[in-house]
Amino acid sequence: MLPVARAMGDFAFPGYDQLQYNFQFAYLDEALNGVFEAIDPEKNVFVISRGGEFALMTRILKSNHHRTLRFEGTYDLHYLNAEAVKDHSPKPERIYYIDLPNMGESARISDLQQLRTLYDVKEIRRFGPHGHFVEVYTMARRSS
Repeated sequence: MLPVARAMGDFAFPGYDQLQYNFQFAYLDEALNGVFEAIDPEKNVFVISRGGEFALMTRILKSNHHRTLRFEGTYDLHYLNAEAVKDHSPKPERIYYIDLPNMGESARISDLQQLRTLYDVKEIRRFGPHGHFVEVYTMARRSS
């Protein structure tokens, strides 16, 4: 575990940051930027696993759809978690489920099982650099 608390000058709470940082997931920023470049976040609905909000709690630059911490020239990214889709009204015609690799296989299986009661998978695309990727499922609402 990296000593993040000590590096940030937080000597009062050693071990306060309990997350174990793994450089394997350092590609997520670049992969998610690729997703938002290809699939316009201002016009589409993204869905993630409950608990994956950390990856999408961000603002998006209007100029290139990259994630950022800035406020100027940005907008909030709107998304739903997989459990909330069933209660959302009206249901989006098309959604993009982002399979975050650090959420685990069981989360992906559970999410897709729930989503497939309302949506059909139309396409699965991979985004990311150097063999590391995030999968995005394009899903279209089933006819009633």
